[in-house]
Amino acid sequence: MKKSIFLSRCSICLLVTVLLLLACIGLLSCATTKETSSMNRYSDKAQVCTGFINKTLEDGKLMKRYVVYVPYEYTPNDKMPMIVFLHGAGERSYNGLLPTEVGLGTSIRRHPERWKAIVVFPQCPPSRFYNEMVEDIDACIEKTMKEYNIDKKRVYLTGLSMGGFGTWIYGAMRKDLFSALVPICGGGEMAFIKQRLNLQSIPDETPEEGQERIRRVVDMPIWAFHGADDDVVPVECTRNFVQKLKEAGSTKVLYTEYPGVKHNSWVKAYDDPELPKWLFSQHK
Repeated sequence: MKKSIFLSRCSICLLVTVLLLLACIGLLSCATTKETSSMNRYSDKAQVCTGFINKTLEDGKLMKRYVVYVPYEYTPNDKMPMIVFLHGAGERSYNGLLPTEVGLGTSIRRHPERWKAIVVFPQCPPSRFYNEMVEDIDACIEKTMKEYNIDKKRVYLTGLSMGGFGTWIYGAMRKDLFSALVPICGGGEMAFIKQRLNLQSIPDETPEEGQERIRRVVDMPIWAFHGADDDVVPVECTRNFVQKLKEAGSTKVLYTEYPGVKHNSWVKAYDDPELPKWLFSQHK
């Protein structure tokens, strides 16, 4: 009799335990469903993952890996400006990461509050120049515009050294895409960059083609920077091109030259708080 009562009590305790477990599982399931739903609200537009994000360009001809920076404040509900950054010759590689380690990427890490924009960091392979990268850069820009809510009236192009030359050249090729250009320590003369990089893949440019490139960017807002004591890319590369723009009638070109600064003028340029203010005020 006592054994029967004991077993009965054990059965009741087991039943209560099972019911409590089921109730807890039910509550947990509800909570998890609610949280997942909230997190995936925008999954059809873009996953809200912020910071420097590694990306892959599956169909890229020369570039397979690149990086996109997404500010902490980004939400798919609101449009955000986009910056395309072209790196220098020293960051050419295949890993996709080096372009974030010199120039704009380091300024973003120091002052993220200033750079509230989606930033695309394409990467040029070794022994190449941006004239061979046009299709791949176009593709990663198009992909980024599909993945994030981009303000297409505020898309900007900037670059340093080899990427400064790329900014003048690619910016002219895609003048309808970009609202402003920021070339740093790189000029607009194809002949110089061809000689400097010793690349036969860079085509010779006729005087007429050079004039056409100037004509294409003459009405664009441009802020160029160069160090007066640059011992890699002579300061005349920027001085002369800015002068040609002004002679062609440009009223929107700004030029800042840093006395005593050598090739790394990008440090002062990107850390100037006035640059992002000016840049984000430019629009189509």
